[in-house]
Amino acid sequence: MHVASLALALAAAAEAWSLIRLTGRSHAWLFFVLGFILLAIERVLELFSGQALGPGYSFHELATDVLMLAMAAFYLYGIRRMRAVFLEHLAARQALQRELDDLKRFQRLTVGRELRMKQLVGENTALHHRVEGVPHLR
Repeated sequence: MHVASLALALAAAAEAWSLIRLTGRSHAWLFFVLGFILLAIERVLELFSGQALGPGYSFHELATDVLMLAMAAFYLYGIRRMRAVFLEHLAARQALQRELDDLKRFQRLTVGRELRMKQLVGENTALHHRVEGVPHLR
């Protein structure tokens, strides 16, 4: 059980580490990574101290080991579910960014068209005044 909870704790640490790049939040995930590494170190120390399934292995120690294994499994599962949440968030963010880019492009086109229309109205007015000012065209 120690080896399994050690492996799960290290896997959870690796998953938390990989979320740093995905979320851009290194500070928060580093604390998770450190917590999982400490859990793994505790498992290694128990393995090498001879307490794991040693001759004096009591029901209490077995229950503690089962709980530690369950905790490590839940941590790993939770981190993996968080990855899915962040991936969904990232996809939604990218979709919104594409929509915003489309709206900005549409705005540039319409504002550009309106400015050109204003310029043409000005040119039209100027030409109209020139035509009215020429005596032989009246």
